[in-house]
Parts: sequence; structure tokens; C-alpha cells
Amino acid sequence: MRYFEVTKGRRFSAVRVGMVLALLLLPAAYGRTAHAVSCTTGAALAGDQRSALFDAAHQLGGAVLRGDAAALKAATIPSVAGNFDGIAATVQGLTAQLQGATLTVTSLYGLNADDLKGSEDDVQFFCSVPGAPLLVTVTLSELPKGQFALAILHATGVPQAQQFALILQNTGTATPHWQLAGFFVRPLTMDGHDSTWFWQQARVFKSRNQPWSAFFYDQAADYLARPADLFTSNNLQKLSRETAAVEPAGLPGKNPMMLPAGDRSFAITGLRADATLHALDLRIDAKVESVSDPVTARKDALTLMTALLQQHPELRSNFHGLWVYESTAAGQTFAVEQPMSALVLP
Repeated sequence: MRYFEVTKGRRFSAVRVGMVLALLLLPAAYGRTAHAVSCTTGAALAGDQRSALFDAAHQLGGAVLRGDAAALKAATIPSVAGNFDGIAATVQGLTAQLQGATLTVTSLYGLNADDLKGSEDDVQFFCSVPGAPLLVTVTLSELPKGQFALAILHATGVPQAQQFALILQNTGTATPHWQLAGFFVRPLTMDGHDSTWFWQQARVFKSRNQPWSAFFYDQAADYLARPADLFTSNNLQKLSRETAAVEPAGLPGKNPMMLPAGDRSFAITGLRADATLHALDLRIDAKVESVSDPVTARKDALTLMTALLQQHPELRSNFHGLWVYESTAAGQTFAVEQPMSALVLP
């Protein structure tokens, strides 16, 4: 198995910008074939197995709430515990905002990979409850044979509620011994609103022919509803189809989006919702030649903001403000945020 470090949130800047998470298992692309594996939802697990998983998940989540990285490390499989700095930094960063939070284990999934012949790429576990319409799919890559589980926990009752997705591995023999094998954290809300609210608002924007707002609100809804990229469901697939249907042409991806502004053009490399200041902004990442002069860099950022609002005036009423992050090839950066009320169009 490989060991990975990734930055939190590829499509969104959440409250903790640039947080590093340590992962054992890399999420793989949805839609590939699984081999010799099975999933059992929490309600269908045997009572003793469900209790053991619940207790392990609650103890690990409790360590996160307390900011007790040492206890979390002690309950982590060796291959992850040996490089624990990312998880430790994440836990320490969460401590202040989760003081007094209520911890709830919301979902458990037993992932049986005992019949794998060896380490498998792109292993999918299909999890369903007989008679219920919801189908959850958990996709892991480079998975060895063994017993695993996914536990989803919510830390609520605080302004910045969070959700944890824990990958657990059974390292016991006669008696199950569940240890942490992967850790993911995401917010449950942005700007005080949950996934359902963003999805509903996106549909309102679609009805108003405001595709830019609809697209970014759909993305926010997906980000908040998905505990980790390895997790999907038929509901999330429906949301993904709605998002794809409204996606504006020419958004930055492999190539930047060129935004004309007067006698020049800006190369925009990223656009995403941002709740860093606890209000919903739209973040714009742009490549520039230099940011050495703060006065010029700020002027360029304001010019870029104005040009974007001129092209897409719907954004003014649906976001609190705009962030511009300018970066150079040498890695220098300059950032500025402006509320919509401060941006005056010519």
C-alpha cells in the first residue's frame, strides 16, 4: 500500500486553508469494477461487530475533539503512524473550533476484503439496505486483503461543525482490534448553510438563468454532502448530473480561463467557493508575472474582480465578495478580498 499526503479540499478553500491530511488509501475513480469484496451497513452488522466498530470510531473521534494527537497516533496502523505529522497538524488545527462540540457516529460500513488475492487497484464496495433506495459506494485503491470499515462522524453544536470519515482496519486475530488507517475531515456547513440548502439554491439560480451561481452552489452542495472523495451515492450522482448540466463553458481546468480586462487579459487557473472569512465568497486564482509591488498587485486584483463582475453580474447578488489569489511561476503570492459592496463597476 502507498502512503499519501493531500491538501484539504481540491475544489474549495474551507475554513482551514492549506490543511494537510495524511491518508493511507487513495480514493479511486468511481465506476470501476470491484473484486471479491462486500459491504455491510451498520444496521445489518452483527451486534458485537457493530458495537466494536462504534466504540472504536467514537474513541478516535473523541481524541480528535480533545486535540489528543498522541492518543490518535497510538490507535493508528504502523504504516500511517510512522508519518503522522499531517494528521497531527489537522487535529491540532481543529481543537479550538470544536471545543464543546457534540460527537455523533452517523454511519458505519463494514468493508470485507478477505477474499482478495492480493493488493487490488480500484476496489469498490457497494453498500445498500434491503428495501431502501439509497446505495452508497466506497472506492479504495491499492487495498490489501483484510477487514476494513468506514465510519462517518459529525461534530456539531459549534459554529463550524465538521464531519470526519475514518477508514478503520481490523488488525486483530481472534478478537477484532480496529485501528485508524485513513482520516478525512470536511466542514458540514459553509457560511452557516448545509448541503441541502446549497442544492436548493442552485436550483433557484437555474430557474433564473444564472448558470455561474448555480454551478458553484452545486459544487458547494457536493463538497459538504460527501465526507470524502472515496464516498458516493445515488443521490450524489444525481447532484453531479445536475452540476454537469449547468457547468458554464470555458471554466479553468487543464488550461486557464482567459479573462479580458481592458487592454490585457488575466489567466485564471481556478474558481471556487470560499468561506475563509465565514461568509460565502468566490475565490479566483490567477497567474501573473510579478507581485513584488503590492500597490500594482492590488490594482490588478481589483481590475480582475471588476472584469469578472462585468461579464457575470449575477455573482454580485449571490456571493458576499470576491477573493483574488495572484501567484507567480516562482511561487510568490498576493491575495486580496473585497465585499461586493466595495466593488464599483464603471
